[in-house]
Amino acid sequence: MTLQEKYVLARWCYAVGEPYLSDMEYRYIEDRLREEEPGNEYLARSWSDDPCPKELLMANGMERLIRDVEFTYKSESIRSIFDETEYRRQFASLNEQTYVSFKIDGWNTQVNYYNGHVVSANTRGRSGNFMDAGVITKIVPQTIPLMGRVKVTGEASIPKSKWRVYSGLTGNTSQRSSMSTVMSNGDCDYASFKAFHIQADGMRLERDRYDLLVELGFDTPMRFVCNDFASLDRAVRRLAARDEKYDFLTDGVVVENAHGQVALRIYRW
Repeated sequence: MTLQEKYVLARWCYAVGEPYLSDMEYRYIEDRLREEEPGNEYLARSWSDDPCPKELLMANGMERLIRDVEFTYKSESIRSIFDETEYRRQFASLNEQTYVSFKIDGWNTQVNYYNGHVVSANTRGRSGNFMDAGVITKIVPQTIPLMGRVKVTGEASIPKSKWRVYSGLTGNTSQRSSMSTVMSNGDCDYASFKAFHIQADGMRLERDRYDLLVELGFDTPMRFVCNDFASLDRAVRRLAARDEKYDFLTDGVVVENAHGQVALRIYRW
């Protein structure tokens, strides 16, 4: 197995929730690949649902991990929405229905269901550094009308309206980092979960997944629909104007459509 193949497999196994390398092993492989092939395309991709060739999985006895991927994900940083050239280059030719939503500055968390019942939750991470997020199972729908294994992904965070009280109780000074305290102590009264994706065994969504998530009882991030760059730019600015009054920490926007999902981390609204 080549170094890239091992790296791709490690990424994919992580993405589908079955990591087979420790955090230390993964970092070692990534550092070697970066040293030997600094221009390798996989080094520029994010972790989320990164496509893996089916042939590679089959060649390594991992047929059970073959999944259909509905969209790809990448993350970029821009200095400010007011320097519109930084994202115009990506979206200037936009001509299809596209969502623009807040990028919640929380802990990426996966909630797992089996045969309609919530069974567990954990933060995204490789085999060596994910956290049990059982507290989140207490604030999401306890049952959903979907059989088999279902994974709902979203951001766990502490609402601004509850942060001052929680900071006073714990002495913590970082709102985002305090999610680890919430999870460790089981402080469900101070936790929030905003869902943005759903996957299920053998299920290909034929409808809007946000509509499905809301119908199932999940909270979702604030979002707007746009169809071209002008409406996208207006949506981003509308979100920027609402950021201070929004009850959740944000650090940018997520732009997504049938072709993919791009998270833009904005240093300055």
